[in-house]
Amino acid sequence: MKNNSPIIGVYNGYSGAAGVQISTGVKFRRNKRGIGMNKKTILISAIIFAAVTLILNNVLQTAVGGFLMTLSFSAFVVLITRAVFYISKFYINQIHYNQKNRENIK
Repeated sequence: MKNNSPIIGVYNGYSGAAGVQISTGVKFRRNKRGIGMNKKTILISAIIFAAVTLILNNVLQTAVGGFLMTLSFSAFVVLITRAVFYISKFYINQIHYNQKNRENIK
């Protein structure tokens, strides 16, 4: 499904000392939850990150590649931890809801 909402703006960053304005080309569109990046842009960024990490760590065996692998692993651990937390929270809320309704029925 194509997002036909108007482009709100392009993020323009500033380089440090010179103060020269540079455009990153990341376009922000208004979506259901407010302003966010396009899904295609996020997917392309993830693929590029994975490719660069693979090349730098496994092929060239650089320290930057090792750091990117550590960063990726940390993000994976955070993702798994949050998933377990939200699933546990859902089940606890469900148990509480069921107990509350059983008391109202009796």
